[in-house]
Amino acid sequence: MRRSLTHSLTHSLTHSLTHSLTHSLTHSLTHSLSRVLAVGFMLAGASGARGQQAQTAGPIEAWGYDVSGSGLPPNDPVPNSLYTQVSSGWEHSLAIRSDATLIAWGSNQFGQTTIPAALQGKKVRAISAGYYHSLVIIHHLGHSDDGTVVAWGRNQFGECIIPSGLVGQAVVSIAAAELWSVAVRASDGKIFAWGQSATCGDNEPPCPNVAPCVATNPPPWGPTNLRLSDSENLGFVRVSATGHFGMAQRATGGLHVWGADDQCQVTHAYLDDVLWFSAGHRHALVIRPGSGGGAEYFHWGHNGWGQRTPTPIACPTNCEPCFGTSCYKPPPSPFPQPPSLSLIKGGYYHSIGQLADGSLFAWGKNYATSVCDVPAGTFYDYSSNYDTGLAIERLNETDSFANADRDAVSPRFSLADIMAFQQRYGRGEEATDCNGDEVLDYRDILCFLRRHSRARLLVEHGTVTP
Repeated sequence: MRRSLTHSLTHSLTHSLTHSLTHSLTHSLTHSLSRVLAVGFMLAGASGARGQQAQTAGPIEAWGYDVSGSGLPPNDPVPNSLYTQVSSGWEHSLAIRSDATLIAWGSNQFGQTTIPAALQGKKVRAISAGYYHSLVIIHHLGHSDDGTVVAWGRNQFGECIIPSGLVGQAVVSIAAAELWSVAVRASDGKIFAWGQSATCGDNEPPCPNVAPCVATNPPPWGPTNLRLSDSENLGFVRVSATGHFGMAQRATGGLHVWGADDQCQVTHAYLDDVLWFSAGHRHALVIRPGSGGGAEYFHWGHNGWGQRTPTPIACPTNCEPCFGTSCYKPPPSPFPQPPSLSLIKGGYYHSIGQLADGSLFAWGKNYATSVCDVPAGTFYDYSSNYDTGLAIERLNETDSFANADRDAVSPRFSLADIMAFQQRYGRGEEATDCNGDEVLDYRDILCFLRRHSRARLLVEHGTVTP
């Protein structure tokens, strides 16, 4: 921040902000913020979307790989939108607004961001972005299409052709994987998988940190071959899939795993009881009951980039080019365990965990895309199926001018709070005469607020008023 701003703001704004903003904004921030936090609709569960849990809405934070804007927050035609759910595909992204309407952005090479006619004017309760296709569950209470699945985008292997057993049928969970799709029928918990029927893996050279694997199922491995009899394929409630294998959980807690086994990702084809699970590209992540009544993190599958193990590995150099240690981000030490670890999700060659306070951490392959450089802050839903990260930011009082520097004095508006707020949101921009009236006062701060998406919400939703 320029010296002139420091001196100008110190003399001309500090007194005004301390008195004018304290009286005109503090009361509003303290009492009106609940209206921002109260916005919410439905949350879909992680990479295997569901529409079952209430969720608070917030703005979208994005990081990592960006193609055609898919790695950026959406340029939403609906102003001042908040969101309840996000899903990141290979080169496109999906989100649900707080009014349950859908937005899609990024590459539209295969029509994956063109919302189909079947969804025009409709609301949705769950989303899943795949490689080049999209899946959603319709939210239309009292109508025959409520709970049905819609697919669109690239249809190379029939991944967008809804199976006859799901036409007109409600589903409870969906996952758009690489070149195939999977859903769970609501009436009986039956899994349906369609699209690419067989794959022999990516034919990559041997990677370090991967033990020799004897496949439990000989190639070709089929992600649409569930390896379940009709009598066994019942009672499932949630699915997760990103690459060429899938994971599904029964209402009783049992986990079934199927598909490609080139990196032993279906070694544990069935676990009796899990609390949480997520399928990465070729690695599996689980939180399961532990000894003594607690819970523990459990993992298996591909580990060439250390994307699943809770201990660091040497920077992998013989899988792909690696330019310095920045290509690999090690896991935190000590590695969080439940209950501090509340969720964990597998990406392409990385994983992202969420702590109980809503903050994120990531580890694994990181060069070029920086997908493991997760933003600071606390979040609701998040998604990083490939090399893009999306998360819905929690809005709270620390995201305002009120004690922005988090010192012992709160609520208060000092120059230190202003500078802390600008550092957090300004990305180099200053508030000096933001509105161009050649007068430095609280209106410039309100102007500054409006220029930044996260802070603007506090203004436009009534928390801060001019």
